[in-house]
Amino acid sequence: MRGQNAPADNLRRWQTVIVPASSWTFEANSAAAPLLNDFKDVLAKFLNASLTEQGHVELWNTTGAIDRIGGGSTLPDFLSRTYADIISFWEWTNLGAPWFKEFAAANDGREPAIAPAPRVRWDYGRLNITEADYTEAVRRKEVMRTFMQDELLKADADSCSSSILITPWSTGATDYRVRPLSLLFHCSRPRR
Repeated sequence: MRGQNAPADNLRRWQTVIVPASSWTFEANSAAAPLLNDFKDVLAKFLNASLTEQGHVELWNTTGAIDRIGGGSTLPDFLSRTYADIISFWEWTNLGAPWFKEFAAANDGREPAIAPAPRVRWDYGRLNITEADYTEAVRRKEVMRTFMQDELLKADADSCSSSILITPWSTGATDYRVRPLSLLFHCSRPRR
């Protein structure tokens, strides 16, 4: 049996469906709010799980994670440019630089024309990120992964983790423009 009436007994179960409160706020006239709220409620009911609002930042601040990494850093400050540094350096080093070199060799030293979004990422990685910056960003990612595994999505023999974390990529607000820099630095800015 499929659909919302299918029994969850034969599924691996999560004890908790975690909803980050900061990601689950909507504009007053949001058409997406009823759909997302219904999805959240139906998912928790289907999995026979409790529904918990838990913010990453609040959990980071209350679990001693700051002390374990040397102290003095909020989660947004700690992650800040982590994603941007990893992605831009890796993409430039492993994709962009070899391609530009090959293209220049075959085309009298010219650079290829590339779309604005990868161009912004690759220029950022090429001009701003050193190997040491990349290594530090990877370390920060690993600290965050460990924090998530130890505090938020704890291991569980029956269901891989004790919780499932859901967060909307978009809350349905109208946005007609893609802003490459905001996509590059999404860890340091709230999602829309």
